[in-house]
Amino acid sequence: MNKSTLAKAPKTLPWLAHKAGIDEHRAEILWHAALSHAAHVHAPDTPEYWQAAMDCLLDLLAAESQREDLASFGWRPWARNLADFWTERMSILDEMTLASVRVWRIVGQHSRPSPAHINCGGNSPRRQDIHRRRLAAPCRSATEAVHAR
Repeated sequence: MNKSTLAKAPKTLPWLAHKAGIDEHRAEILWHAALSHAAHVHAPDTPEYWQAAMDCLLDLLAAESQREDLASFGWRPWARNLADFWTERMSILDEMTLASVRVWRIVGQHSRPSPAHINCGGNSPRRQDIHRRRLAAPCRSATEAVHAR
């Protein structure tokens, strides 16, 4: 396939192919089939043309996915559902872990004393008395402060 046809393929084509459970090469073939169908219905490079191409592509991907499911004798949908189950279960466990971390952060924030309550000098009555005297007479000299102790 040349670059001009690949450039017109939608950027979501690999994602759509993965969701449908088919390979990207097959999805590109289905995209070209959808383009040719849309060209028969609408004028090329118009919004209706691209809308018809995308609608046809989605229908073709759904049909191809169903065909692949039937060809696997029922194992493919079971495997896909099992993978979805484990993916969902892991996302639930992730959410539970994050919730636990958030709770412990909140508990940790409320259990720490605020800086206003921290008293590095202790809470002895003598310390409180000295502190009260210093606040009452802030203009004393250093010598007077030493003799006051």
